[in-house]
Amino acid sequence: MITVRLPATLQVGPSDTLAFEEPLATVADLVDALDVRIPGFKEQLDDSVFNFAVNDELLLHHARDRRLADGDAVEIIPTISGGSGLNRESTPPGRHCRENPRHGDITKITKATKNTKPKNSSL
Repeated sequence: MITVRLPATLQVGPSDTLAFEEPLATVADLVDALDVRIPGFKEQLDDSVFNFAVNDELLLHHARDRRLADGDAVEIIPTISGGSGLNRESTPPGRHCRENPRHGDITKITKATKNTKPKNSSL
């Protein structure tokens, strides 16, 4: 049996988990089986919006080619992406950013804090 956990955006009933008893050789076969069970499922499953994980292993490349075996647990996971769109020139006063040296993209924006000493500090 292969179990599939669906994200809320793809659920069609009260349960987020479906089970398949029939042998499914690949993730692509699983998607076809899901489309039979949930008509129109394949149309909703855009590769740029969803990722697959098999047995807690996130599949980032050629996910539909991944072989499946009896007992596998598959999760369909919405892709998380985006960002603030801020750069150093447009960062508001009182905030700072750290750029990712590999991509030049901002990876974290935090509110700046004052470096203050405790009142009774001898430093």
